[in-house]
Amino acid sequence: MDIKLDFNNLLSALVEEAMANSQHLDKAHIDKEFEAIGISASQMPNIYTYLKGQKIVIDGLDEKAAKILEEEFGIDESFDISKEEQEFLDMYYKELDAIPSLSEEEFAKELRLAILTSRVSNEPKEAANGIIPHSLHLVTTMLADYQSQGVSAGDLIQEGNLGLLEGTLAFLLEDMKEEDLDSYTDAMLLTAYQARIRSAIATAMQDAIDEENGGKNIASHLADRANMLDQASRELAKKLERQPSLSELAKHVSLPEDEVSNILKYSIDAMTINVDLPDEEK
Repeated sequence: MDIKLDFNNLLSALVEEAMANSQHLDKAHIDKEFEAIGISASQMPNIYTYLKGQKIVIDGLDEKAAKILEEEFGIDESFDISKEEQEFLDMYYKELDAIPSLSEEEFAKELRLAILTSRVSNEPKEAANGIIPHSLHLVTTMLADYQSQGVSAGDLIQEGNLGLLEGTLAFLLEDMKEEDLDSYTDAMLLTAYQARIRSAIATAMQDAIDEENGGKNIASHLADRANMLDQASRELAKKLERQPSLSELAKHVSLPEDEVSNILKYSIDAMTINVDLPDEEK
């Protein structure tokens, strides 16, 4: 028995089970599952800590034990999200709860059918429609790892769902060869599919965060350049006793005219600073 593999698989299964149960798990159920794979009672506080960090409510965990976990492990029970965002999440979780669940055997059957259908259909997205709804919970399972990084939960879910679609289409059209399909057991097929979509979802969410933070950095950089030009323009105007031309300002700051022009236009569009534009730019 590979205890590490069993442990990781069980932890993932419990997180997904909680998602299907409005973020609730029963302590006795958790204890029983981990005891079955040889995890001792002394290790359980670490497991509770992880699950609570995933915003899972552990029913049956007494208040004293919960308080100890918070004090010793620094658990923060809430993300800094708005009321509107929480309402969106609550509504979205309810929509997910309404999707009929499939057994592993049923899902594997749908997945095989989608693979075959995608090869003969001109609309592979239609083939994916039969399996994507049953995979949406993976997006919300992974959500906690990417929250509080500058992108709202709603936007992360949207980007994650797009990643799920892209990952599913790639799996159907690229990863699986029709002639090899029979050699895959249901477990092998599901493992391969989940690995592909988890990677796609994670990439989509991280790209959204990087794009948001990168955009902020670019805006900050442009604002700094615009402020520099503003100061240079005022200094030059004072020296010349008139407003400088674009070419004069560009020469003064040793930048190409088109770059100076673009920065000045940014400063006006963004309404962040007050820049004296050269005459030809008005």
